[in-house]
Amino acid sequence: EMCIRDRLISWRSKMDTYKIDWKDVVHGSFEIEASSSSEALEKFKSLTKDELYDRYLPPYQDAIDNGVLTVMASFNSFNGEKCHASKYLLTDLLKDELGFKGFVVSDWAAIENIPGDYKSDIIISINAGIDMVMVPGAVRDGKESYQNFLKLFEESVVDGSIPMDRVDDAVRRILLIKKQSG
Repeated sequence: EMCIRDRLISWRSKMDTYKIDWKDVVHGSFEIEASSSSEALEKFKSLTKDELYDRYLPPYQDAIDNGVLTVMASFNSFNGEKCHASKYLLTDLLKDELGFKGFVVSDWAAIENIPGDYKSDIIISINAGIDMVMVPGAVRDGKESYQNFLKLFEESVVDGSIPMDRVDDAVRRILLIKKQSG
């Protein structure tokens, strides 16, 4: 099986023929692949592992190799699972396999799209690899408040649902980028 570095070399040699969906851009300038964003999102829902590795990961590896510091998780789903809930995408693949040392930030109020109650949304997203959660400052449009987020987050750490080593990892990643940024 071809490793991500080999796929990156292959991808770079064909860069003119690759077009990446706007939701997946983290570095560089790419064109929109599909005629509409909803079409592109539908395609992402049912990718094979080879399609993910061959088409979507090389630009991420390239961005990581060139020092990208943050990645925002997407609202869409990968093979039926919300990206904000995917430990496979955020930790196993992005952080571990691709070697991303920066931090992963949620999209605005996006953890609320994970099936379940809000406390489970917090637990699942943090344990999946979200390091910084964007929570609305004021309740509107039926979104949860940051006060409720803080309360439920603290409960989840105290009861062990979110391990302290996961919190330490998120804090370490955020502070590292803050230090590097000056």
